[in-house]
Amino acid sequence: MGKQGSVEVGPPAEKGEGRARRAFVCPDTLTARPAQKDAQDVAVLADILVRSVRLYGDQNALGWRDTIRMVSEDKEVTKVIGGKKTTETKTWSYFELSDYKYMTYSELGAKVKDVASTYTRLDPDSLDYTDWSRTDNPCLLPPLGALVETGHSKDTIFNIYASTSPKWQIMANVLIRVLASYQLVLPRASPLRLPTILLARK
Repeated sequence: MGKQGSVEVGPPAEKGEGRARRAFVCPDTLTARPAQKDAQDVAVLADILVRSVRLYGDQNALGWRDTIRMVSEDKEVTKVIGGKKTTETKTWSYFELSDYKYMTYSELGAKVKDVASTYTRLDPDSLDYTDWSRTDNPCLLPPLGALVETGHSKDTIFNIYASTSPKWQIMANVLIRVLASYQLVLPRASPLRLPTILLARK
């Protein structure tokens, strides 16, 4: 039997539902912060990047290769069909990629802060993730700027329609920083299913 990862907690489940589960290391209470002593300033997801910038600023955070061009080559392929060899020409396509490029944690943090400022018209450093009792806490206010102008609020979901790349990683961290919900929709999602995916998450 594998190592237990979680335990059931709370009241009995309703019919057709399962009981709530919690990590086995802290079944009696919710864990508010990571266990590491140097991670006590991590209260919400956005704090992870802030901490990473502080501890690993000059280390690489993201790595990628740009697409230089799409290469297509015709190749002859030999097949045996019904005991007879036949040759047909097939087109093989592949990407020519650049050398690896990198962005450090400090560069990523600065980029996220810049873009977040554009999307909120607020200084992201003014957002208070710790004092939720403050009625004037900017975190409790709807994001301003471009997000509102495009119809987004705390009640909507921002869809990122993109393949995995530094750009969507930056945008995801921006949305986390301004406390907006988001969902990644990969380009390979069927065009026929895309409206269903988007409508299901409004």
